[in-house]
Amino acid sequence: MNITYDAKSFFINGKREWLFLGEIHYFRFPKEEWRKVIRMAKAAGINAITTYLAWNYHENREGVFDFSGDRNFAEFIDIAKDEGMYVFLRPGPYICAEWCGGGIPPWILNYENIEIRVDEETFMRCSENWYKAAMKFVVPRLITNGGNIIAVQNDNEYPGGWDEKGASYIKKIYSLLRKYGIDVPITACNAHCVGGKLSVNYDAKGNWKQIYEDIIVTYNTAGEASVIPELKAFQPQKPTVITELWTGPQLYWGETVSNSMVQKANVCRFCAM
Repeated sequence: MNITYDAKSFFINGKREWLFLGEIHYFRFPKEEWRKVIRMAKAAGINAITTYLAWNYHENREGVFDFSGDRNFAEFIDIAKDEGMYVFLRPGPYICAEWCGGGIPPWILNYENIEIRVDEETFMRCSENWYKAAMKFVVPRLITNGGNIIAVQNDNEYPGGWDEKGASYIKKIYSLLRKYGIDVPITACNAHCVGGKLSVNYDAKGNWKQIYEDIIVTYNTAGEASVIPELKAFQPQKPTVITELWTGPQLYWGETVSNSMVQKANVCRFCAM
């Protein structure tokens, strides 16, 4: 099987496919509930499940990986396939996801002078070890190998790039994904709307079109459609993909729900319809 794309959408085995993505994080459910929630998404009209891989959930101690039980994300992907769903995978290293540490394991901070999410030797080595372990389960499940994974994301919401170490980080993560067998489209959820204008990497300086030459930049939005033409102009031969459409505001423990939060949530629900 193969997957390609044009300016409008993806093609799977030569057939144009319109993807309706729904986010389900396997690490937030016991495995006994995985099939149930996937079926609920399917009943809502979703045909592709998006999920992060939480690095710190699988490597609590450096070099000791756990992909068993509730951590068996490969089984989650297999259940999605069994239910006729594609998977859009987001393996980090950083995932945000309102998850502790953004998925980066705390033990990594034991390294003196380490720099996170830049092209720094120790962080890149640890990230590569994570990829090397995780991709053993991912690659056999790529659509190109008869599985259902149709795309893999490069990091998440990357704000850096003001210097060469940041720009190089994106390129090296891309290279690592290819090195360990990812031959489906690679994406980056790095486009936002700031002040009514398209913001790639939060307007960090750099030759972004060159950095993202082989990467599909996807859109992170609360419903602002005005900059979509700018995103299409940024990458005219690639499809426009929204990988995050916020469905409500963040609420922290102990915080009082205000009328503005309710209004924002209502607006987001309308945008998601």
